[in-house]
Amino acid sequence: MDSADGTPIIDPDTEITDADRHHFLVADMGTTLRVRLAYDRATSSVTTDPIIQVFGRFDANEQWQRLVNKAGSWLATMTLTVASDSDDGSAFQYTDVHPDNHSFDLDGCQVILIGVNVILATNGNDALAFLQAKVI
Repeated sequence: MDSADGTPIIDPDTEITDADRHHFLVADMGTTLRVRLAYDRATSSVTTDPIIQVFGRFDANEQWQRLVNKAGSWLATMTLTVASDSDDGSAFQYTDVHPDNHSFDLDGCQVILIGVNVILATNGNDALAFLQAKVI
């Protein structure tokens, strides 16, 4: 979450190049991807909330397509609310999953890739931040 892939990301194969890049295989797990951000619990102020972009495809033989969230956008701002975000009591806080902004219809895709358009900027250790995703 501390390096941007592109704004906007047009070609995920050439623009999402971070060493932490992961393809998520979600075959037959559900139809909606929900995403939240885990960030350094020591954070007390936010300069910039990160913005992500989600891509999907059926398999490696297909081109990536942008997945649209339930709010109708292909960009999602992961808004940090430091005072009220959930807290694991030791290392991380977690953004709330907005039912529209952070939920993406998979559109039949079985492979998912998430890119970062705008990086996180806080007074905490932004290098510790990561996305969590699940399919419902």
